[in-house]
Amino acid sequence: MAKLVIVESPAKAKTIGKYLGDDYEVTASMGHIRDLPASQLGIDVEHGYAPQYISIKGKEKLIKELKSKAKHADGVLLATDPDCDRVGIAVMQGGKVRLMSGNEVGAMLLNYLLEMRKQKGTLSQNSVAVKSFVSTDLAQAIAARYGCTFKNLLTGFKYIGEVVTQLESQGRADDFVMGFEESYGYLAGTHARDKDAVVASMLICEMAAYYKLQGLSLGDVMDKIYADYGYYDNAVVSYTFEGEAGMEKMAGIMNHLRQNPPKSLGGSPVVEHSDYQSSLSTDLVSGKSTPIDLPKSNVLEYKAENGCKLIVRPSGTEPKIKTYVTAVAADKAVAQKMGQQLIDESAAWMA
Repeated sequence: MAKLVIVESPAKAKTIGKYLGDDYEVTASMGHIRDLPASQLGIDVEHGYAPQYISIKGKEKLIKELKSKAKHADGVLLATDPDCDRVGIAVMQGGKVRLMSGNEVGAMLLNYLLEMRKQKGTLSQNSVAVKSFVSTDLAQAIAARYGCTFKNLLTGFKYIGEVVTQLESQGRADDFVMGFEESYGYLAGTHARDKDAVVASMLICEMAAYYKLQGLSLGDVMDKIYADYGYYDNAVVSYTFEGEAGMEKMAGIMNHLRQNPPKSLGGSPVVEHSDYQSSLSTDLVSGKSTPIDLPKSNVLEYKAENGCKLIVRPSGTEPKIKTYVTAVAADKAVAQKMGQQLIDESAAWMA
């Protein structure tokens, strides 16, 4: 079965096809094939603000042809951004294309790299993996099972790079396993200090090939990880506040949450409250506060008894407040329902 590659331009399809050879079918989408509608909002506010794309007029026949080819394709689709520092993937599973989130790819890569080190006997007792603190906690659970030290850092890949530099200065470069952020940025090795889609793409393909020999797609692997650790439903929701009045409202919302933190999330009692601006994390059960050993940042974090978590932070570049939702349950449908409840609750805080 030929591997399918879809590019925008027919000229590029012809050139790439010559390089790849007969094992690949290279076809063109003739430009973009879908877009957000011009006459309506274009997102589903009732279901996690999912985008509602529409097919571009005149592309219906082409889309049908591409779907037919993709249905019978076998492999992983990768796409990087123009400067090749982020990479997203999709996999074929059950005859359908499954888009993998940045959190899922980060968790899978960490699981794969740790397993490979374990099999080769190179998994150090001092191994270190890191992520931005708004990324999935599933990675932390995976690291714990392998005895790997895990660090949560502020958003911004420079903080991950600083960990690599620190380990190098201590003669422990090989202890660094990987770092990632939920927005499709990954780093393995010590050659760079920023997210790197070149090496990440290679590792994703290596990982896919390894599991394919076991009869598994990356979709199958992700489902197995969820079965082992529970389903982690992660979502990011942004709220825009324009102009000077909007900036004042953002500040007011953050101040209100500091003075009146939520007592529950989705019906589960809040058991831990962290304020990264005051650098304190408080266990609400014991009443004990511990310092947060990170640079100060205008961020609030709430953890519930049932494992759910909510992070609230103003964007550093846009007039927005972002909420990062995590809901954890053994069952996917239950986790997604809990996640939606957290989104609804936090949306009311922004009114």
